[in-house]
Amino acid sequence: MHVGRIRLIPEFTFMDPRGLGKWDMMPLKQTEKAVWALDHDEADVAGLNGKPPPNDDGTANETLNDQMIRLRQLMSILETQYS
Repeated sequence: MHVGRIRLIPEFTFMDPRGLGKWDMMPLKQTEKAVWALDHDEADVAGLNGKPPPNDDGTANETLNDQMIRLRQLMSILETQYS
């Protein structure tokens, strides 16, 4: 692959971790079941907007659907860069 160094960008730059609002800095053991429950409800046939509680410091509170959109954007960026 003759890709110049100017075009090489690490993929992880585009894949930030999911924002969990108020749950973001809490221990995983306290929040994991709640996040899984929200994701399960959102993945259901009629499910949307399973957002974690918002935080007042600007931390994102993203849904499972938000993560899917970001994953699609990552795939599009990678296809554009390396095709």
